[in-house]
Amino acid sequence: MILKILIIAVLVTTSYGIKSYENYKVYNVYPRSEVDVERLNGLKNKEYDFWTDVVTVGNPARIMVSPAQDASFVSYMRSVGLAANVSIPNVKKLMDAQMQPASNADRSARLGSFSWDRYYNLQQIHAWLDELVTLYPGVVSTQVIGRSLEGREIKGVIIDFREGQRGENPRIAMIEGGIHSREWISPATVTWIIKEFLTSNDPEVRALAENFIWHIFPVVNPDGYSYTFAGDRMWRKNRNPANRVECTEDDNDLGNGIDLNRNFDYVWMTVGASSNPCSRTYAGPSPSSELEAQAIMQHVLSLKQKGNFLYYFAFHSYSQMILVPYSHVKGYEVLQASNYADMVS
Repeated sequence: MILKILIIAVLVTTSYGIKSYENYKVYNVYPRSEVDVERLNGLKNKEYDFWTDVVTVGNPARIMVSPAQDASFVSYMRSVGLAANVSIPNVKKLMDAQMQPASNADRSARLGSFSWDRYYNLQQIHAWLDELVTLYPGVVSTQVIGRSLEGREIKGVIIDFREGQRGENPRIAMIEGGIHSREWISPATVTWIIKEFLTSNDPEVRALAENFIWHIFPVVNPDGYSYTFAGDRMWRKNRNPANRVECTEDDNDLGNGIDLNRNFDYVWMTVGASSNPCSRTYAGPSPSSELEAQAIMQHVLSLKQKGNFLYYFAFHSYSQMILVPYSHVKGYEVLQASNYADMVS
């Protein structure tokens, strides 16, 4: 049965080819009222790709529009009196440029085979994690906390500068990235943090690196991340085809996969999630239905048993936000977290 599922997953993954974003546009739309916000949020059900997760009055909503959608999108904006300004006239040009090494990057910022002037695929990231074990014996070890539906490892490193010297209740922290597969800057940031923990001479960084056992996972959505290199650069979800439905002629692959960040078994399917498999925020058929989400949850629970588990950081893009636990509540409900004031200060 497992083999059958894997074969189906591979067939679905490879049957669409590489998606081109030639002449896709990104529009900036400024809602001036709550009515405008509701109108824009309604477009999410029409499978427009919102680069702005939370639409608010007075702030630009960035929306990617395909050539097939463009005329109807512009017409609708005019009909409701919303100004839609093109901020990116051709998304593909930016994608092509993104595959080239950055000309203004610091060439001295290297660690082993890695530099931070380009983006690396999953195989290269995993190979680098293995390389770090050789470069920093006794400090770095690799760890696989699970596998994806397509059988890829969810792999990271443990950094411990005082292995065996921390007593019975060591301080533990975890960092993960790449749960939304198209957010390439997330794994790049997480690998940069690994480099800094291992090489920085800054006293504050050294204290942070050495006073915790760090569990760091650059890519926790390995199937989706691999697919952004081989199939669809803008793919966000994992690649589980179990709930696939027919979506649009423009993007018939959209019904594959689940938004792992919305699949966890905590206030599931409440805020910012969709029950529509064609949505990029589809939360799945049930809480924690996905192997990747299960692996993260089980690892977090195991860390709580191993010591004083203090920090969990998840890195995303594109929005410029810092989210803390209990961000979904308002007013006095924030007191459910006794240290809420510390988190937001």
